[in-house]
Amino acid sequence: MVQEPKKPLGVGSTEKANAELEKAVKATFAGDPQLKEAQIVVSADVTRNQVTLSGTVPSEALRSRAAELAKSAQAGVLVNNKISVKAKSSTSMPSADKTSYS
Repeated sequence: MVQEPKKPLGVGSTEKANAELEKAVKATFAGDPQLKEAQIVVSADVTRNQVTLSGTVPSEALRSRAAELAKSAQAGVLVNNKISVKAKSSTSMPSADKTSYS
């Protein structure tokens, strides 16, 4: 019985290759304590060797970290970083109009 050589993951199907690249990027995020909780959407386009990131993170540092990790998922991949930065609002701070001075 002759076995055919195994194809690299994603070979033969653009959709499968896109899914594999998206999975690889998400795996890099899962390994990062701060990014694993972030709601980042990953969309891959292997025909362009590009990954698009979208969603919201609480700081510019996390936005940059997400792009760097995405680049590390596959050699030479381009990252289109559409992640928004929105600081988490603190509900524990009193409102200026409700502060009383005694």
